[in-house]
Amino acid sequence: MKKNATILNNLHLTIALVLLIISSLAVSSYFVFVKNKDQARQVIEEIKNEIIPECFHRSDLDGTCLSDDEQFFVYGVMIDNHVEARPPANLDKARVVYETVVEIPITRLLAVFSSQDETKKIGPVRSARPFYVDWAKEFNGLYVHVGGSNEALEIIKNSYSYDMNEFAYGNYFWRDNTYRYQPHNAFTSSELINKLVDKNDWRIETSFDSWVYKPEAKIEDRGDAASQIEISFQSYDFNVVWEYSQEDNAYLRYQGGRKHLTEEKDEIKAKNIAVLYTDSEVIDSYGRRRYETVGSGRAIVFNDGVAVDGTWQRPDLSSRTRFYDENNKEISLNPGTTWIEILPDYYPEVIY
Repeated sequence: MKKNATILNNLHLTIALVLLIISSLAVSSYFVFVKNKDQARQVIEEIKNEIIPECFHRSDLDGTCLSDDEQFFVYGVMIDNHVEARPPANLDKARVVYETVVEIPITRLLAVFSSQDETKKIGPVRSARPFYVDWAKEFNGLYVHVGGSNEALEIIKNSYSYDMNEFAYGNYFWRDNTYRYQPHNAFTSSELINKLVDKNDWRIETSFDSWVYKPEAKIEDRGDAASQIEISFQSYDFNVVWEYSQEDNAYLRYQGGRKHLTEEKDEIKAKNIAVLYTDSEVIDSYGRRRYETVGSGRAIVFNDGVAVDGTWQRPDLSSRTRFYDENNKEISLNPGTTWIEILPDYYPEVIY
């Protein structure tokens, strides 16, 4: 299928270029007559923009443009979000992020990266939980973590092909005591991840289905009714606010009442925010939780400054979690980073 898609993409590109050349020659001939080269260039540029689309091949991970020969694999990293673990390293470079409560009221993140990106420091890396293992399965990639609950480790052992656990591969992580102390100070990098993949001769394929992507809305078509999204995890330190900018067509993340910055002082932004409500319960005295990761439930998707009510649906663990509007039509996303905020179905309503 991918080979056929590549041939089709090349055919489309060839046709577009031929049309561009013909149009350019016609316009150039006309402007030789009027002797206005600047105006000729302007018209040719307008024709080119109309004929040649934004891109022919999009990443299945986040909808951004790829050249036909680009090959990559996906890896998900468990990111510690404890107050003592902050700030995170290079979290802004993740293509997809899942966030929910692991132990009341502490949230943790599954940050999904592409091997195309050079990321010199990723973390702090923390332990696995069963529901995060379930979400990581959407991508058939590498799962990176530091230990985990007994249930999570058993699931990984029985059903996960590519597992990078610090307890087994300690040389591919390091501890950084600059800002944090154990257990909040384990880090890895794209270089170390690629080294381990090569060493183990893991053939990780990009074999998951893509979400539906669309061109970004023009600035005059962007909304402002959902310019601020407030998500309560029932604790001030972990509550999240996303602020929408019409100009950037992006959402800027705040956490614990302040702008959420990385260790590198970069802002964390997203092109799409999906809020999912699902069945969840506390399973022990420590506050650990269980989440339903398959089935369906209520969802609100935010992009272009607009909120769309609907549902999330995932028939089985091998499928992607998808988002549908009230007419059961799949919601199209903007190319770029998507954050998925998962809330127990009895948590407070999102305010926007």
